[in-house]
Amino acid sequence: MKNIFVSEILSDRDLPVLNIDASFAELISLMKTRGKTHHCYLTDHEGTLKGAVLLKDILEYLSPYFLLTGRDQMDNLSEILEHVPLKDLIRTDIPAVPLNNTLPEVLEKLMLSGLSAIPVVNHENKAVGEITCEQIIQVMPIKEREECCALS
Repeated sequence: MKNIFVSEILSDRDLPVLNIDASFAELISLMKTRGKTHHCYLTDHEGTLKGAVLLKDILEYLSPYFLLTGRDQMDNLSEILEHVPLKDLIRTDIPAVPLNNTLPEVLEKLMLSGLSAIPVVNHENKAVGEITCEQIIQVMPIKEREECCALS
């Protein structure tokens, strides 16, 4: 595993990315079309990674609306969200890994972050993919998997 680089197992699925100036409604639309997405990466106009919005933060942000809004008023929620900028929810402390990181380096960053996936960036800090815990586990030898699981 020490000789396997991020670039070798990089996810080929579409990266959940929006421009940092996007609205909350655009994020909800992206998440509906993508299916299983726990986060969205935010980039500037040049594609440089600026941070991420996590599903748990989205749910936390929406919870007061659900508590204070009746079913008949839910249609108005999408109008309200259209004007909420994602900048209000961005996390800039999300670790990113370069393409030339080895899997042990990535695994350490994943474990320290508590996230299930982190973005992969090129030498210009542009988001080019993401790496997930599942991808790393799939390529780990069985003995290393057992040792890793024993640590958690």
